[in-house]
Amino acid sequence: MRNIDKVKQKLDQLDIIPKKAWEVYTDHLGFAWTASVNDLICNYINTKQVFDIVTGNVVMGKNLKDHFRVRDFHRAIHEILALSEEKEEMSIENIHTIYLLLMWNLDIEQADQIHHTEDLQKLIHWVNRGTSHPIDQAAILYGKLYKSKYFIESEMMANLLASWYLLTKGYTPIVIGTPDKKKFLEALEIYSRTKNSQLLVEIIEKAQELTLNLYLDEISEITRS
Repeated sequence: MRNIDKVKQKLDQLDIIPKKAWEVYTDHLGFAWTASVNDLICNYINTKQVFDIVTGNVVMGKNLKDHFRVRDFHRAIHEILALSEEKEEMSIENIHTIYLLLMWNLDIEQADQIHHTEDLQKLIHWVNRGTSHPIDQAAILYGKLYKSKYFIESEMMANLLASWYLLTKGYTPIVIGTPDKKKFLEALEIYSRTKNSQLLVEIIEKAQELTLNLYLDEISEITRS
């Protein structure tokens, strides 16, 4: 059994998960998730700065586009969380809704143009079939969407859609810590060149172990109180 499956098993064996635990956890995670993805696209920002921008403040040293990227990504993850709670399968329509939210301030007109939708539909069908381990499937999906032809902001959409898939399977969003950023970007480049997803899987699995354990800690704390 993989380590991630042992952690996931602890979560699956819980009789009751307080709704408040998920609400508190996702509220905190949302800021870290937004910071992580912006950091990957070189919009260097920390969790506190994300909080400031999302709550309507201006962060010195960040231009207007940087602020939009943070606000719109944070808006899009709330749609992802809602869809995952409803166990919605991926579809062009749902993806378009997410893309609109992501591009709301960046370039709303471009959000009406998802390119090569026939190829994207085949990828969605493969995802929804889910024949591999969820972590493996999410890693390949991330690799296929990263710097892809489907979206202008493909790096952010890759994370949103791979995270959505994992959330529907009872896992957590893909939040890559700063120490693993360089290795993660290298793993994406390796996948792009060779279609070898091994390193990508390892990094995402490590990140999942961390975030799932944090969720278990949040559940324990709220259950005790």
